[in-house]
Amino acid sequence: MKPLGIQGGVRLGCRTDLHGLPYLSHQRFSPPVHLSKPYFDEDTGSLLINLSCPTAGLLVR
Repeated sequence: MKPLGIQGGVRLGCRTDLHGLPYLSHQRFSPPVHLSKPYFDEDTGSLLINLSCPTAGLLVR
């Protein structure tokens, strides 16, 4: 039986540079998923990336 709906996906890779700061080393995504531009939060030392899926459905692995 063929699955129903749209099948999107995300694969992200994060590394640190020579100064120990995280950066997005690779990304791969397919609709309906969308990623924002990565943002480094200096207060927490975290790399933030917003992931959105504009469909009303569920994301399943």
